[in-house]
Amino acid sequence: MDVGTVATASLAAGGMIRTGGTLAVVDLPATATGSADAVDLLVGRDLTAPFALDIDYRQRRFRFLKSGRMPFAGVTAPLAIAPDRQVYVSSVTIGGHQLRPLVVDTGDGSAVTLSGPAWKQAKLTPAAVTSTISYGIAGPVTSDLAIVPTLAVGQATARDVEVRIEPAGGFSETIGVAGRIGSGFLQKYRVLLDPGAGHMLMAPEPGATTTPVRSTSGLLLGITRDRLKVLHVMRGGPAAASGWREGDAICAVDGAAVSPAYAASPAARWVTGAPGTSVTLRLCDGQERKLTLRRFY
Repeated sequence: MDVGTVATASLAAGGMIRTGGTLAVVDLPATATGSADAVDLLVGRDLTAPFALDIDYRQRRFRFLKSGRMPFAGVTAPLAIAPDRQVYVSSVTIGGHQLRPLVVDTGDGSAVTLSGPAWKQAKLTPAAVTSTISYGIAGPVTSDLAIVPTLAVGQATARDVEVRIEPAGGFSETIGVAGRIGSGFLQKYRVLLDPGAGHMLMAPEPGATTTPVRSTSGLLLGITRDRLKVLHVMRGGPAAASGWREGDAICAVDGAAVSPAYAASPAARWVTGAPGTSVTLRLCDGQERKLTLRRFY
């Protein structure tokens, strides 16, 4: 992918002002962040490193603080800046095995992602492993997906955590780390990233113990105006068993036409509906298919 640079006289983010320096310039489509809209700017560790970064997901804000402050009560986990990659790194413990280093990546919407070798090191045998797809600046990536019964980040222990396992030669393995801790995990907490003090502080938010929502359809969908496009068919799911393919387009669900408001409506919840539910889907070429939901991972 093409990356350019541009010199800046100054850059202000709230009350933080940086003089001089450069910005990287790259295409940031909506799929780069999993959003419905394209983004204008990604704020990186090079701007935040001199500070402790207080991220309050519920209040939709972050603050730059002096290192060493403890603005709220919580549990701690180790945090440092990797000397080679200059990124936040920590560790996780799964099945009694400590895996490190893991990049603490607030720009990653997944919960926890592991490299193939790190997953083997954890020596877990979950009930089932399926497949999923994620998007970044460099495009889509297919990985395995499992639910881990227990996972610890420092003093914080979480249950039923969604873990993605990268294919051989994936991003984590390429840069020499065991994986990444993303915002899918971090947003269950109010988080203080303070590498200067050597720790990450986490205070559980209401609903932090809620188990992840699992697909019972086996379809990962995108929406474009009046249709749903199949982005990925999850391995071992009911959709894979009934012949669905990437690129299939759905124009109606149980007789209701797909509209631009669909994504935010209760009608969109059928993909994770109760096992045993039968859903009638009309493809945009006019044919209808029935899909019976079931739990498969």
